[in-house]
Amino acid sequence: MNPLKITMRQFGAVALAIFVVQLDYFALTLALPSMARDFGTTPENLQWVVSAYLIATGIAMVPGSRIGDLIGRKKVLIIGLTGFGLTSLWCGLSTNPESVIAARTFQGLSGGLYVPVAFALITNATSEDLRPKVLGVITAIGGAGTAVGPILGGAFSSTIGWRWIFFVNVPLALTGAVWGWFQLKEQTDPELKNKKIRDLDFLGVALIVVSVCGLSLAIDDISSQGFALYATVIPALLGIAAVIAFVAWERRSSWPILPPVMWRNRRFTILVVMATLTNMGSVVMIYLATIFLQQTRGL
Repeated sequence: MNPLKITMRQFGAVALAIFVVQLDYFALTLALPSMARDFGTTPENLQWVVSAYLIATGIAMVPGSRIGDLIGRKKVLIIGLTGFGLTSLWCGLSTNPESVIAARTFQGLSGGLYVPVAFALITNATSEDLRPKVLGVITAIGGAGTAVGPILGGAFSSTIGWRWIFFVNVPLALTGAVWGWFQLKEQTDPELKNKKIRDLDFLGVALIVVSVCGLSLAIDDISSQGFALYATVIPALLGIAAVIAFVAWERRSSWPILPPVMWRNRRFTILVVMATLTNMGSVVMIYLATIFLQQTRGL
């Protein structure tokens, strides 16, 4: 059977889920200058519209897959997609930068919650022969969101307004949620049948939040604030302390959110480091290229 037909019939919700996350990020970067003009500020001051989303997405991915294993991957996908659609509406209706940043944080949490679950739904419901074909189609659809994003973002920003970058997510996300409700089969991890949500490594998740947020704030402010005590030094120290505490705690936790055995896997470690460097480069390049081409070059 044609893998595309299988994908769109059984896993159309997953395809929409991945597409809308890619579309949103790559469309928004081109809209920052027009958004700044509407709010009477500069694109540089709207950096956290992008950063808050990315940080929240990364943080939510860590417990997202574990929660899906416990309460149901289909359930988490539907909750995440619904949250993504509603927070997109919040973004589009916001009247000040603070509201957009808050909405983007919750939007990132919604997207990060379901992204790892989305791929798990496929890998656990397809045969070894069909799996790579279906995953290939899903990845290609996500790539289409990456390609369409800048075109859509530029078109909306220069015509009907940047708010439509968020409004367009609403029907896409809610369609995916309804599609998933009727087409996807619920999945849990049978090996975790004796585990409950209360057994989650909440301290480990909290330490991840503190470390990522602390280090991000310090890096963000050091160029403008220097080594100011409250702006950079304290957040940096909190972030570093949280990283050390996280490593120590994960070695003692009865059910660690990131098992230490994974750290000893050389292949896994190399892939994580390479992915980190690649994402750092691509995110910075996309943000800076947008500002440079529009504000410096006047394009």
